[in-house]
Amino acid sequence: MSTTPVNFKDSTTLSTSLAAVYTSPASTTSIIKQVSIHNYSLSSAELIIQIVPSGEATGNSRQQIRKTLSGYETYSPFHIVGLTLEAGDAVYASSSAASSLNFTMSGNQIT
Repeated sequence: MSTTPVNFKDSTTLSTSLAAVYTSPASTTSIIKQVSIHNYSLSSAELIIQIVPSGEATGNSRQQIRKTLSGYETYSPFHIVGLTLEAGDAVYASSSAASSLNFTMSGNQIT
């Protein structure tokens, strides 16, 4: 087994539709080590993050985070740091406002 540090998601702007921002690859266990979301607009925007097991659908029961970020606020959701994603498990995220929230996530992949 080898452990490799990886940028799971380089800085990307979240859309208003819930979309996968990271899916743990086949035959890989992924451990979230860092997540940062920055609202780079003047207006508030709501962040939604869901952790979805392989083969399952998004939905309110999968919701881990629902938080409104003020203009120019940066947020690090520490309660999902350390979560283990098995092969096919995914992290989904969205913003209530287009072109407002930047999302970055990194961690370790174990193969």
